[in-house]
Amino acid sequence: MNKQTGIKDKFDTTSLKKLFARYGLVFIVAIIIIIMCFAVEAFRQPTNLLNICKQISINGIIALGMCFVIMTGGIDLSVGSTVALSTVVAGSVICMAPDNNLFILYAALAAVAVCAVVGILNGVLISYLKLPPFIATLGMMEATRGIAYIYCNGQPYILNSANYKLIGQGYVGVIPVPAIILVVFILIFAFVLNRTKFGRHMLATGGNEKAAMTSGVNTKKIKMIVYTRCGVMAGVAGFILSSRVNSGNPSLAEGYELDAIAAVVIGGVSMDGGVGSIFGTVLGILTLGLIQNSLNMLGVSSYLKMVFQGLIILVAVFMDLQTRKLEASSK
Repeated sequence: MNKQTGIKDKFDTTSLKKLFARYGLVFIVAIIIIIMCFAVEAFRQPTNLLNICKQISINGIIALGMCFVIMTGGIDLSVGSTVALSTVVAGSVICMAPDNNLFILYAALAAVAVCAVVGILNGVLISYLKLPPFIATLGMMEATRGIAYIYCNGQPYILNSANYKLIGQGYVGVIPVPAIILVVFILIFAFVLNRTKFGRHMLATGGNEKAAMTSGVNTKKIKMIVYTRCGVMAGVAGFILSSRVNSGNPSLAEGYELDAIAAVVIGGVSMDGGVGSIFGTVLGILTLGLIQNSLNMLGVSSYLKMVFQGLIILVAVFMDLQTRKLEASSK
């Protein structure tokens, strides 16, 4: 009886350690946020909470695409530049006919299509030319940013379309339109990951690519799809961003790739691939958004925010490594 109790206690302790290692940062931040709610009255106001929803929407959309990439054991450093390219492509189309609602649809299609091409190129470089994801997407990050500058000759597009502004600045009732778009994509990505064969094959590819190939999984196709999808999500985010800031600017979205990676890693997606969930990624998106909002409320400088974000990524990766060690020791 004592032996069984000891085994059960050891199992419970190990499970708790794994849970904390995977989501410990989220728990810690949750405590900080509770303190902020009592310490700063403006933080808990409904208007601020709605503002947070709007703020996290663009990064959240990018992070969903990044989530699938990291689940396969890859990374995409080009998403920030891809978002910038999307803004100038969308801006150029809108400027052709600012008052024509049909051109808003054309702008969306053009922006997403161009960014899908960037994703396809990443997929080819990584899946077929066997370049390491870090190197391939680092090169595409520079190239895509350069293309964005060339496309608009270094001059931003100033947008004055009232209807176009509604996409990034509008509300349905009291809910920001970008937040609604994010929720729709969360539901789609959760369904794909949890309810489709593609989701299972994607996690298998990230967990052990050779074993997945032996089992008949077309890992090249899986990687092509996830990188293309990541490009598409960056295109959608850029379209919304240009509407939000009334501009198509090649200098926009610098550092957005780090925000997306941070959100995904905070949410418990393993950098080694094969482990993660959309629920965790959503927690990561919310956590990062709440941290940034809290720092704004406290008047922390933007430079110090960068330090905080870097430390958060390091802690999240460290916790991921601890989780891996615990899983290995329990086998």
